[in-house]
Amino acid sequence: RPEAARRDLNRLLKEYPESPIVPKALFRLGAHALATKPAAGGIQILEDFLRRYPSDPLAAEALYVLGRHYWRENRPVEARKYLLPILSFHPGSARFPEAHLIIGRTYEEEGFAEKARQIYDQLLDIAAPQEVLVEALWRLGWSFYQSSQFAEAYSAWQQGASLTSGTGDGERFTYWQARTSEKMGAHGQALTLLRNLLERAPFSYYGHLARYQLEQKGETTEQHWPKPRTDPDLLPPPLDSWSQNPRVRTALAFLHLEFLSQARRELDVLSKELPEGSESRYWLGELYSRGGYFLQTFQNLSRYLQQVAVEKRKDLPLDFWKKLYPVSYRKLVMRQASSQRLPVPLLYAIIRQESAFQPKAVSRAGARGLMQLLPGTAQELLGKSRHIQPQDLFDPGTNIALGSKYLAKLIQSYSGKIPFVLASYNAGEQALKRWIPPDQTEMDTFIESIPYSETRNYVKNVVRNLLNYEHIYSSPDGRTARGGISLDKVWGE
Repeated sequence: RPEAARRDLNRLLKEYPESPIVPKALFRLGAHALATKPAAGGIQILEDFLRRYPSDPLAAEALYVLGRHYWRENRPVEARKYLLPILSFHPGSARFPEAHLIIGRTYEEEGFAEKARQIYDQLLDIAAPQEVLVEALWRLGWSFYQSSQFAEAYSAWQQGASLTSGTGDGERFTYWQARTSEKMGAHGQALTLLRNLLERAPFSYYGHLARYQLEQKGETTEQHWPKPRTDPDLLPPPLDSWSQNPRVRTALAFLHLEFLSQARRELDVLSKELPEGSESRYWLGELYSRGGYFLQTFQNLSRYLQQVAVEKRKDLPLDFWKKLYPVSYRKLVMRQASSQRLPVPLLYAIIRQESAFQPKAVSRAGARGLMQLLPGTAQELLGKSRHIQPQDLFDPGTNIALGSKYLAKLIQSYSGKIPFVLASYNAGEQALKRWIPPDQTEMDTFIESIPYSETRNYVKNVVRNLLNYEHIYSSPDGRTARGGISLDKVWGE
């Protein structure tokens, strides 16, 4: 209750103006109010804080919070008004590196590429967290790439790749090193980078892009991207302590009796007790999968996957990948895919990303159900034929039917270009209108250029999900109808 808190704070300011808790309380109130709508109250409180306490240790944080807010509101000049003083007056602040990064982004977005590069170069010369340095190298390379300065882009991304080997960021740097090599005419180098990326990370977003680029060049990629194997011996053996664990035995008994909520409680406690890097994460994911708790299945299998050497992940058995990419609600999905003429893997890809197959999932924005529909969007789809209640969207049949209808509408609107469809599904059609370039651009470039990191990552993840579903369930013992989906179809070409 910000209004009540502000009244209490005003009373505190009058009665105890010198109290050491006042600055911290004022800052926290402002930061909280800024995160709610309308944000004007939070801005006013934080500006009041800066006027009263310009030398307080939290002053740099207040400047950063205000600058980041204006940057997210696409108001770069106002953003720099608050961020530049951090560089001048708070060089020891923890926000010093991040302020550089956002200032660089504001210059980029205004078209001042040279100013942006100067900021990123400055950032590379200071002590900054690795994730900030990695992002600075990425932004520096991207700025050069957009300006067709390919040698400079390659150099920045080569540095980034050396910092991030074996990670998702490393895959991104490697892929764009390959694309830059191609632009420079270094075709052999590009092919080597793409082959290595596909060999090491075939199920990742950038692995799929590498496969597409190789096939566009006439290469056969099956030798780099084989079907998932069916050999269970590649899984970790059950540990003796695991099989004797009382919680495991209790959870197994509850699962056998179909007392799923009781089994879930035992597994949740067990999850907290297991070491982060334990091979037993695989078996914990297996037990969650038996209970239909897909989010927890994904979390534990993903943690286990991080322990598997990148080059060996493609050798995991088919059953592992089916648990990581399940096909629940099959009849409902197949019915709506047929009715709306949608690819089955696309529906599964979206449901997996939106809700992890949790029918009662609710987002912070109020989106509900398997396909995370807003009640207002659902009502627009139904028109006057039926009045829908928000809780109706928790019904899987209703949610998948309306979500499929909305998806089909977007596919028609954007001529089958799936990245446009997904960006609109996540961020809204008005946002997408601002992002679609006026001139024809390569689709991988469009995706990297999406300014909202949440939407950019969402599009990448759903494209990855889509192609993984297609690949996994087109295997000999797959049960989902094969859609014949390839990246040229995803791009709408």
